[in-house]
Amino acid sequence: MLNSMNEPKLRQKCCCGDSRDLDALLEDILDPTTENLINLRISFARIIIMRLYIIRATREWNQSETLLAQKIKTYFNNPQFPQFYKQPMLEFLSNEHALCKLVANDDNKKIFIFSVIAHIVALHISIPQNSSPLATYMQALQTCQDDFILACPSDELTVIINALLNWDEYLTRYQCKCGEIYFVGEVVDV
Repeated sequence: MLNSMNEPKLRQKCCCGDSRDLDALLEDILDPTTENLINLRISFARIIIMRLYIIRATREWNQSETLLAQKIKTYFNNPQFPQFYKQPMLEFLSNEHALCKLVANDDNKKIFIFSVIAHIVALHISIPQNSSPLATYMQALQTCQDDFILACPSDELTVIINALLNWDEYLTRYQCKCGEIYFVGEVVDV
């Protein structure tokens, strides 16, 4: 059974053209009673990201990669695949993900950032939705419609300083030894 296979063997079997192993893997992923289901989903998503998505930054797919992608796309047509898992994986396969679309000759920094984003997405669509707020947002956003969505705080100090500076061009910002910030306007010596 493939669910006990480690990821390098799994990756090799999925990418060597033997569709029986891919069939068995996808059957295991669709079976909610499969042991290590979360690990299988994460591993499968990693294979898609590393073997089919990231490779686009350096070259176009070869024939076996194109056939593998087509086979995976036909599997994703199965209604048993949850939409929250299927949609991002299909977007990575077709290089149409809204956050990270790769083009040939992207610089290494951009590829690395997109790879991290893709892996974060893969992880959070693979784990149970109650595991983290991001997993819930990605898998069941409609259940969060009345909740406060976690986000990075805006830099309120910068917003306030910019507003004050736009209001008074002679305003100067100071910081006391105790850490308090204060502003003085239209004064030459402080």
